[in-house]
Amino acid sequence: MTNLDYHFLVSELQPMVGGHLGKIYELSQNVFRFKVRADKEYNFIAELGLRAHLSKFIVESPQSPSNFAMLLRKYLDNAQIVGISQENDDRVFAITLKKKEEFHLIFEMFAKGNLVLTNLEGKIIGAYKAEVSKTRTIKNSEIYVPLPNKNRLGELPKKEPALHLIEGKIVGFSSTPTEKFPNSEKKAYLSVCEMADEYYGAAVLGRVGNAADDPIGNSQKDALKDETNAPSRKIEFILKQQISALKKFEGELEEYQNAGNFVYGNFELIEKVLKIARELKRQKAADKDIEKAIMGQLGLKATVGGANVVLELPDPTPTNDAENESLEINTPSE
Repeated sequence: MTNLDYHFLVSELQPMVGGHLGKIYELSQNVFRFKVRADKEYNFIAELGLRAHLSKFIVESPQSPSNFAMLLRKYLDNAQIVGISQENDDRVFAITLKKKEEFHLIFEMFAKGNLVLTNLEGKIIGAYKAEVSKTRTIKNSEIYVPLPNKNRLGELPKKEPALHLIEGKIVGFSSTPTEKFPNSEKKAYLSVCEMADEYYGAAVLGRVGNAADDPIGNSQKDALKDETNAPSRKIEFILKQQISALKKFEGELEEYQNAGNFVYGNFELIEKVLKIARELKRQKAADKDIEKAIMGQLGLKATVGGANVVLELPDPTPTNDAENESLEINTPSE
């Protein structure tokens, strides 16, 4: 997402101002989810260095919060959101929160991204990633210093969020009119959040849909959870996995049982084949000569290769379309 995308995003997040921050989750490395209670409940996703948007798709939260999530909860649990702003027209935005004192939660969305918590004076309380460079130092008790931004926003174009699809597959997105995706079909959205939620739910997570009217595809909808149905969907998914595994094991069991019965039913014949093969191998006979001997003495077609013998055995209850059974046996030297 660009600095222009974040400009529009900050505008769309304004309904959260006045609301209260609920649980904070670190879903995976660099990925955070924030629950906000305002005029309704919002689920805000930020993947540092890549994307930030409201989301209707809820990924299952970890059972135990990370150390950094615990730090944020300690200071920000139930804090009131008093402001959301973009910083320096950059890919940086800050959420200002207030409890007994005021805090700034700063989202750096450039490069590999970072998430920094400061007090009202800008002193760093905690940072997701420590940084020491010629330009600045990001670590506890230091004063947060934003990087300068030369790419300032000028006259703002009209906001027209859209996904771009070619042959039903998502190839990109744009927040404003663009010629970047020639010959693509546009799917328009009312907000950058909706557009980004659909795009990153499909393209980034690797399950791009095949139809323009369903860009994230059924497989992605199964992988992500609508929070209202999350428990039932989780149970259904686990049940499907268990049924699939059971069918696989049942099939393997039947296969092994059939193989065992087949060997047992032809035990005497196999013993005769082994006797012929071992005797001739002791005499250093060629594989072709062993095959001829098995055919001559037992009337069975065999293919010999090293220590292996593959027999073609007639079906004991043949039908018009029955095929011969194949049995592979090993002839180790005595």
